[in-house]
Amino acid sequence: DAAAVLGGILERIEPALADGGVPLTAEAITGILPAGVDPDAVADLETLAGALVGLPDGVTLRFDPTLVRGMGYYTGTIFEIAHPASGSSVGGGGRYDGMIGRFLGQDVPAAGFSIGFERIVDLAVLPAAEDADAIALVHDRRTPVAVLARLKAELVASGRRVRLEPRPKNVAPLLEALKQQGFRTFAAVDADTADAASLQERPLDGGPRG
Repeated sequence: DAAAVLGGILERIEPALADGGVPLTAEAITGILPAGVDPDAVADLETLAGALVGLPDGVTLRFDPTLVRGMGYYTGTIFEIAHPASGSSVGGGGRYDGMIGRFLGQDVPAAGFSIGFERIVDLAVLPAAEDADAIALVHDRRTPVAVLARLKAELVASGRRVRLEPRPKNVAPLLEALKQQGFRTFAAVDADTADAASLQERPLDGGPRG
């Protein structure tokens, strides 16, 4: 029974994943996978690890056989980028050698990735003092990234702590969460917002900011 086999595999590897992941070495990978796995695939992963020895201090590589990305065009290794301060991945991608061949008639080795822009921006903010004047920019989802980046840069340069938040249908829970996280004010942003000086800030307890 395929489900039983898969369940047995997951039961064997889950402790390793919970304990910080599986090192990207042939010995560690073959130690958690069932017998019969293509040794060339394992060797390719170890070769990849060897090519990435120059990663900065603090960056680690881990093998996760449960990782799945929802795109059918991948033809080889897939990956995701994680950060301990983020509850989800901040980027990911993989090999898709066959995609270019669909248009050129000849397969071309290719790899690519995407990043979560807002997650990266939030992670890039330096820790602020507890008395910092923190503001959340609640933006229309159609607001250009360039507008958001410019506004945030202006506010950060003036000493503010800034969070970008897409406007949900129900704003009240978001505002309450921001208040609990130490944000003092918020402002609505759309594509027509010219600069930081034009923001209409409101305290998170209601009313205009004095």
